[in-house]
Amino acid sequence: METLDSRAADLARSQHALITRRQAAALGFSPSAIRRRREAGRWTDVGPGTYLINGSAVTFRTKVMLACLVTGGVASHRTAAHLIGLSGFREGRVEVSVARGRASQALDVDQHLRTDFATIVPTVIDGIPTTAPERLVADLGATVSFGRYERAVIEMVGRKMLSWDDVVKSRMRHGRRGRNGSAALRHVLLRQAGIEVPESALERALLLLLQDAGIDHLLEQQVEVHDRDGFVMRVDFANRERRLAIELDSLEFHLYDAQAFHADRAKRNRLELLGWTVCAFTWRQVIEEPKRVIAQIRRALGLR
Repeated sequence: METLDSRAADLARSQHALITRRQAAALGFSPSAIRRRREAGRWTDVGPGTYLINGSAVTFRTKVMLACLVTGGVASHRTAAHLIGLSGFREGRVEVSVARGRASQALDVDQHLRTDFATIVPTVIDGIPTTAPERLVADLGATVSFGRYERAVIEMVGRKMLSWDDVVKSRMRHGRRGRNGSAALRHVLLRQAGIEVPESALERALLLLLQDAGIDHLLEQQVEVHDRDGFVMRVDFANRERRLAIELDSLEFHLYDAQAFHADRAKRNRLELLGWTVCAFTWRQVIEEPKRVIAQIRRALGLR
């Protein structure tokens, strides 16, 4: 027959030998039953309202789990990088992200207060709620050197923890909020554009901006334009009614041969002779000046 202690032990095993007072009460332990186990040394106080069962060894994961249980937070930054297995991130000082008002002064860990904590969707690693790669890529740059951060981002993509489109999406979402680490992410994207980051990611970045501005429905993607001589070019984004073409240039990040460069200019000239307005934006403009890019597109569309 299952006893309260066996149920508590089962729960603790999934939490690196830890159980909280609230969890114990939910299992059926009375306040006096909890007190007796503490006094007998069967449960050891290790944090506010949190106990280690049967004197189990305290490991790094125990410390991380403790911080998460006490604060309701998630393992983050360098701790999350270690837990997901990124190269060069070892056990060290515990870092967790917590909602404002949930930090605990009793814990000797680094607690990153988040006003948007409710938006974090953690992954669970060995029972520990952990910042997922999609969020980690936006946070990690605030706590490590740029070189180390850039290697971590490339490793996450290389190991298919996330795609470059995910990286771009993270930059566009978190960069707008001015989060620490977003500048490092911007520099990674600028440095890797045309090398690691595919050109399709640039289109994805602009599409996210258009969606946020509520004007994506006014533009089509990959529009073919023809004149009386035949095919002219495929436009990245276009509004046929206004004859507006939006082109994305990655020229500043990788070398085109001279023939391709001149051919591209010839195509744009043909497009303009047909009465089209061509707005060209670079990767740097989309990443660093998103508000200006959207303002110019709105103006070209005849919007306020």
